[in-house]
Parts: sequence; C-alpha cells; structure tokens
Amino acid sequence: MDFFRRLLPILLLFLSKMLHLSRRNFTFSQLEEQVADATRWPAREVMALLLEQIDIELMEARDTRKWRLGYAKTRSILTLFGGNGIGGASIETPRPARRLFPR
Repeated sequence: MDFFRRLLPILLLFLSKMLHLSRRNFTFSQLEEQVADATRWPAREVMALLLEQIDIELMEARDTRKWRLGYAKTRSILTLFGGNGIGGASIETPRPARRLFPR
C-alpha cells in the first residue's frame, strides 16, 4: 500500500506535465525533447521505488535462522536515465540499505 501511495504523486505529476506539453505549440523535434525531459524524472523515481520494494520483500522473505541483518548504510542507485549530460544519474535514497550476513 505504501508503494502505491508513493507512486501516485509521481504519476500525477507526469500526467500533468504531459497535458501541459500537449497544450503548447512545438515543432516535432522540440516536442520530442520536451517529452524525453519530462519522462526522465518519473522513470528514475519509479525505478527507485521498484528496487526499494524488491529489497524490502527480499529482506522479509529471508531465512532469519540463516541470515542476520549486518549493518545499514545509505545507498546510491546509478541509472542510465541521465540528466547530467553524461548519460547517467545518481539517485540518493533516504532509506538505509540492508546487508545480510550468514550467521
């Protein structure tokens, strides 16, 4: 439920941006550039949410008799969705990463 609650604002902002772009008069190349720019941020956010959800589900499904939670640290996700002109972007996530160690 928390996943969908965090996903909804991202999708609404994306749809708002698309509606805003549809009302403006662009050439095709300008429109293509604007749409590409508008999709980068939602794609990064959705990817971060999905990976975080997978991480949580894997941690909860682990065999607690065999694996223990070792330490937590902040993590960075390197994506192919650029915004910095180099072709990649780093996303800092506020939740701590979890690493499991054998007991």
